[in-house]
Amino acid sequence: GQLLAVSGKARSAFETALFPAFVYKRPLATMGEPFALVMRRQAGWSDLNLGLLAWMGALTIISSLMLVGYLRAHQRGRGLQIENQQRLWQLANHDALTGLPNRMLLMDRMEQLIAQTRRHGRRLAVMFLDLDDFKQVNDTHGHQAGDQLLKSVAQRLRAAVRVEDTVARISGDEFIVVIDDVKSADALQALDRKIRQKLSDGFQVDGGVPIRLRASTGIAIFPDDGDSPAALIRKADARMYADKQARARQA
Repeated sequence: GQLLAVSGKARSAFETALFPAFVYKRPLATMGEPFALVMRRQAGWSDLNLGLLAWMGALTIISSLMLVGYLRAHQRGRGLQIENQQRLWQLANHDALTGLPNRMLLMDRMEQLIAQTRRHGRRLAVMFLDLDDFKQVNDTHGHQAGDQLLKSVAQRLRAAVRVEDTVARISGDEFIVVIDDVKSADALQALDRKIRQKLSDGFQVDGGVPIRLRASTGIAIFPDDGDSPAALIRKADARMYADKQARARQA
């Protein structure tokens, strides 16, 4: 049973649900029936220290601001890391002057295109293009004019082919054009004439100096002329050189 009960001010149901209750129980040493002293205290609003609460609130706000700052800094750092990785990939796989794919990226793309072409039973063409008069441009107008000319040539080559085709610069004045899904030899010849025409229209460099160019080209077709990027490029290079010699004899 209960021998003695003393109650204080009752707490509200909200305080009872929100705050914890503290219970202390101690048995009393007696000669007869066992007794125990039980004390139960329900915490409430009156137990709160407003100064401590304000301090804890300030610490919470400061901690939250520090966490938000850290997350933002981490996000910016991650963004810079991704941007640097993309920049490094761009530098490693593209020509620094023209922005075209370089030899390494060209070979990778050709490997993928050859695999797709073989799988779908299509034909792939590789055009090797060399600028006949480029050395003379460098000797006459300087390397700065030559660099401007290469940039202009790269732009015209990209404008002459489809989006799905690849234009790459593999050395000083040598370019490769990879034409995917070739429909006919006539289509290739038409593209060759289109590219020659665009390059022969003339350029203006170094403040308006007019320059006219001629290009020698050679075309190799997968699978007729080779089954690897290196083999196709060698074949196209050989045919380009033959075209250059034929032009030299005609001149």
